[in-house]
Amino acid sequence: MLLFVSILIYSILVLVTPVTVTWGSWQAFVVIRVLMGAFQGFLVPGIQQHLANWSPKEERTRLGAFTYTAFDCGSICAMLATGLIATSPWGWPGISYVAGSLGLSWCILWLAFGANDPGVSKCIGEIEYAYILKSQPAKDSAKIPIPWCAIFSSTPFIALLITRCCGLWSMTILQTEIPSYLGYVLEMNIKQNALYSALPFIGMWILSYVYLLLSDLILGRQCLTLTQLRKTFNTVAYCTPALSLLGMSFLSVEHKTWAIILMTLGQSAYSGATIGSALNSIDLSPNHAGIITGIVNTSNALVALCVPLLVGVIITDVSNRSQWQIIFGITALIYIGGSLIYIKWGSAETQPWNDVDYLKRGVYTEPSRQMLA
Repeated sequence: MLLFVSILIYSILVLVTPVTVTWGSWQAFVVIRVLMGAFQGFLVPGIQQHLANWSPKEERTRLGAFTYTAFDCGSICAMLATGLIATSPWGWPGISYVAGSLGLSWCILWLAFGANDPGVSKCIGEIEYAYILKSQPAKDSAKIPIPWCAIFSSTPFIALLITRCCGLWSMTILQTEIPSYLGYVLEMNIKQNALYSALPFIGMWILSYVYLLLSDLILGRQCLTLTQLRKTFNTVAYCTPALSLLGMSFLSVEHKTWAIILMTLGQSAYSGATIGSALNSIDLSPNHAGIITGIVNTSNALVALCVPLLVGVIITDVSNRSQWQIIFGITALIYIGGSLIYIKWGSAETQPWNDVDYLKRGVYTEPSRQMLA
């Protein structure tokens, strides 16, 4: 129901945007956008918890990575479709009507076929149900208390939180500030070129399946443990865009093609962070995966708000390459720092506080004392 309500209200807000803007001008548009962001905030934690409820441990990485490829696929389809709709007789309001209608259609399908867990689903057979439970025992139907102290004193969780914030900071730079750099420093009109705008998302979508196939191969042959796999993929996903940013900062106007290649390569490689660290909340605690993801995403949103503030302080002349080099250097350090933290303290092992009886046993105070010591 959480996912249903989130998408339902979001879709309604999308549908009423044209009418609301006509009635209330830009002020109404701001209110609509804030409400849309608030309800969309439930989406990723809900997806994460749903994956935890439905994914056998052996298939968690595969199903999770496959699910997250839909974000890149949706971005590509939206970029291609919105341009066509906007130039049609419907105009820009048509974008809202089509997107909102698709969201409402999903809600109908979700009510018909969705289920919180295999135990209450009417769409799977006994063999599939037994297969899922074999790897993932059924949860207690009673509400599981949340071990807040244990979560916030958990070293793997803190490492995950810092790592995801570092990745989000750097990806925000790539997605929101790079177009300005390409436009003012390299004199490229990238914002008006749909192909250039879509290239990074196409690359992310393609590489997502490459990462997915590699992870299946590595785990299937037991070349690496799950923890080692996550750290390896996360390192590649973070260090590649860090190096691409540094490379871009030294390119001149004559090397525009290389700038596009590095931009696309950097953002594409980041798709490996899905397997690297995005799914890690399910590893740490299947029972509290939604809560952990919510905490991480809230922190990410706060980090994203800080990015334009830093850029605004440092970049006083948008055509000054040396000022952009400072931004790119800081961003590369943040990428690498987040990767190193995850390598040192990250883990894919299920934590003790995932146990439904963890708080009842009263064992959460001891780890907290040890952490404080």
